[in-house]
Amino acid sequence: MNNTEYEYNRSCIVLNPSQRKGQPKQNFRRDFIKIVRKSQFLKYNKFFENEINSTVLNNNREIYENCAEFIKQHCIRSFSKDVPTNIVITNCESSANNDTQFSSLFDELKRKHILSFVIDEKKCGTTKNMISYIQKGVADLFGHEINIAAEDSEEIMPVISSDGSSIDENENEEEEDKDGVELHYISPRIRRTIQEYEPKAEVNEKTAKEYEIGRTTISDYSKKRERLIDDYNGDIDADGNTLAVDKIGFSGVKKIIKNAECTLPIVIVIQNIKTFPTENLNDLIYLIKKYRAKHNLKLCLMIGVKSNSFEDLMSKISITTSNLLIVKKYYFPSIKRILLEVIYRLLKSRRNCYIFGTKFLNSIVENIQVYGLSLEKFKRIMHFLIAHHFRTNKYFFINGMIDDSKEIMKLDQMKSAQQDKECLDSIIKQFEAQNENIREIKNCITNINKCTVDTIDTEPEVLKYVLVDFYHKKLKYFKAYDLLEDLCLNFLPQMSEEDKNIFKNCFLLNLFSCKTKEQRIGCVLEELNVADWEEVVNWLETNISTKKSEFLIESANFLQEKIREVKTFGLHITGKSKSNHRRKGMLSKNNRENGDQPVEESKLDSEDYKNIFKKWLRHFVHEYVSLNLDEIQKEAFILENSQITERICPDIQGNMAKSIMQSSKCIFSNFMANFKIKSKEKLVRSKEEYLHHFEKDTTKLMEGYRMFGKDIDINEWFMLFCDKVRDEEDIPKTKDSKRVLSERFLKALGDLKFMGFISESGRGTYIFKRNYFGKNYLKL
Repeated sequence: MNNTEYEYNRSCIVLNPSQRKGQPKQNFRRDFIKIVRKSQFLKYNKFFENEINSTVLNNNREIYENCAEFIKQHCIRSFSKDVPTNIVITNCESSANNDTQFSSLFDELKRKHILSFVIDEKKCGTTKNMISYIQKGVADLFGHEINIAAEDSEEIMPVISSDGSSIDENENEEEEDKDGVELHYISPRIRRTIQEYEPKAEVNEKTAKEYEIGRTTISDYSKKRERLIDDYNGDIDADGNTLAVDKIGFSGVKKIIKNAECTLPIVIVIQNIKTFPTENLNDLIYLIKKYRAKHNLKLCLMIGVKSNSFEDLMSKISITTSNLLIVKKYYFPSIKRILLEVIYRLLKSRRNCYIFGTKFLNSIVENIQVYGLSLEKFKRIMHFLIAHHFRTNKYFFINGMIDDSKEIMKLDQMKSAQQDKECLDSIIKQFEAQNENIREIKNCITNINKCTVDTIDTEPEVLKYVLVDFYHKKLKYFKAYDLLEDLCLNFLPQMSEEDKNIFKNCFLLNLFSCKTKEQRIGCVLEELNVADWEEVVNWLETNISTKKSEFLIESANFLQEKIREVKTFGLHITGKSKSNHRRKGMLSKNNRENGDQPVEESKLDSEDYKNIFKKWLRHFVHEYVSLNLDEIQKEAFILENSQITERICPDIQGNMAKSIMQSSKCIFSNFMANFKIKSKEKLVRSKEEYLHHFEKDTTKLMEGYRMFGKDIDINEWFMLFCDKVRDEEDIPKTKDSKRVLSERFLKALGDLKFMGFISESGRGTYIFKRNYFGKNYLKL
């Protein structure tokens, strides 16, 4: 392996023939197979990740552009005292999803020349710590440009004494600045006014040391008088006291930005406002406002708020501080919607020759819809699924025979695969050594375009046409699906583009996950709740004729033929018997054969058009909305893994609930296995007596459990249980019976609580929370 060199030829790896001399034949085949497996895996894993990233970008593109435009608008034209604030409202999903959304937003802002960094609320316990953290974050943004050393970090920002006498960390509600913003960290050494340090003022050396003014003596301070006045100009309140925030403010941040000569906007991000300290938020807004107006720093603020905790933002910002903000709100799209769109695009992509199995698709969609799934975990699931397929599947190399994506678009004019012949022969020989003869594939191929099995002479050509035939079937399936999708969208109420995309994603996944043709027909009819079926048939006649596909034209001919049959032979039923209609149809048929004048065409009503549409839909689904793959194509192109399916969505609650609800059947099956009953009457009587005696109260309690939502009221649940037991067992309404039923109820309730179906909500003694099982525990 070490003495072998491999070269990349487009999407496949080609072995350099000059470098494989002297290597054993078996080792060469084994090593080459490993390299090709890895090459194909990396190719499709990268393709899947690109599809996911592009889908996220397309869904968030409008947010990215509006956010960047808003920031640049308030950082280039003017520097008012107001603070431009982007409030990003996220969905009530996992923190991993929100982190993914924010990271994609930061990457896009960086491409638009806008810098950003996130404040870690855990490191911002006090205002002093928050300012130090922001200063360090800004230094990290420009560290590669100005090369800030660790020992110079103290020179960037004036040193704040850690002595307890110099900084009072207790809140003082009486002291407010001129804008009414509460200041929580008051330093006595900077509360003196500038007038107290005039040359005439009598200040001894001890006083200068105590207040640490610029670390200078009284004689040196007179030389820096003008500089101090400029620094504190505009920062003195009505009482003549300097503001406490100045000395511990953004002076270090200002110095970093000026040393770096940065002209780009800088966004300070708070991802979760719920956990951010209230005092620090008000001080941060005030500091950004002051340094924007005075020093022209392009500082902005971005706050992340969950949709269910928007009131927390209003409670954290005081009224006076809120007047300093210019707010614009944005909404992140739901990760659930993005993931469904990713699956939709992967299924319809022409560059992807794989499709998901029905079982895997149902489990992944259920996990997304019910329990929620993060974007990163979805990537890991796809990574695991593709890796397992290329590692264990014996037909892994078939998809590599088309090494140019442009050839996929021209399936009718495909030429031979552009691969090294020796390498391809080695793959086939290795395949023959491990499996049956490759010529068995010829017997499994059907419906090959412009070619028959007898005309294929070489094994590589056989494999190639397996791939081509699969692409034809897939394209044919999705062309038929597009017609049904347009049909449903045309008769749905008017909706926005966003709602249309949601409908497309759900409709395809519902249709594709159906196992039988009857389920597919029911899926289409469920979306077509129309009153006038004549419009549906007329729409089909008009739109199918505009399609260029041959099979769609055939379906249009089938539809017209059915309409003609109903009109001519009078197969519709309008209050007459079926025999009369059969007689009428036979008469019209005989008249046609004898050359006589046919019976006049009858008018059709809405029910007739509905029957015509159902006949056409049944024929259309049977012929075109099904892949009809061969065994080799199923094994080669369907991504399915029972192990990962069970781990993604184990459905613990569903299995447990099913066992509890069907406990009578389980008990009776055990009863029948132990006892032999010959008479049917005796069987029924024994069954009723046996089940009545052994049926658990948890079964009755479980029936009421399914009627509640997230919260369960124990009183209502108990009343449902009592009504059901009294109806089945004829128990009178007495005090003793109520006491017995309460004991049975509490015992069954304890069983359900032990199994994890309910738990205490913490909002009251009689309110319980309904638990949901089946969350994915697969660590991918």
